[in-house]
Amino acid sequence: MIGYIAIAIASTIWSLNPALISRFKKYVKPITFTAMRAIMASIFLFPMVFLNRIELPYSQPIVIAVIAASAILGPGIGDAAYTKAIQIIGGSLAVVVSYTYMFIAQVIAATLFNEEITIFLLLEQ
Repeated sequence: MIGYIAIAIASTIWSLNPALISRFKKYVKPITFTAMRAIMASIFLFPMVFLNRIELPYSQPIVIAVIAASAILGPGIGDAAYTKAIQIIGGSLAVVVSYTYMFIAQVIAATLFNEEITIFLLLEQ
C-alpha cells in the first residue's frame, strides 16, 4: 500500500513540473531551472544518505564513472533539454514527446546489453 501512495505522490509532484516551467519560462533559463532543481534535490538527498547510512556497494572507479555519466547525461543535459522543450513547445506536447524515452531505452538495452524485446514488454509501456 505504501508503494501506491508513494507513486501517487511522485506522479502528482512530477506533474507540476511542466506547468511551473511554462509559467516561469520568461524569467528562468533552462540551465538555471535544472541547476536549482539539482541543488534543491541534493539538499534533501544528501542528509538522507548519511542518516540512513547508505553505502555504495560497488565503489570501483568504473561504477563511480557510470553513475557520474548517468547523472550528467540524464538529470543534467536531459533535464535542461526537457526544460527548454517545455519553454518552446509547451508542457503538454513536450511531456508526450519526452515519454518516447521508454522506447529509445529499450532499443539501447537490446543493442548494447542484448536484452530481449518482446511484445509483452512493449505492451507494458
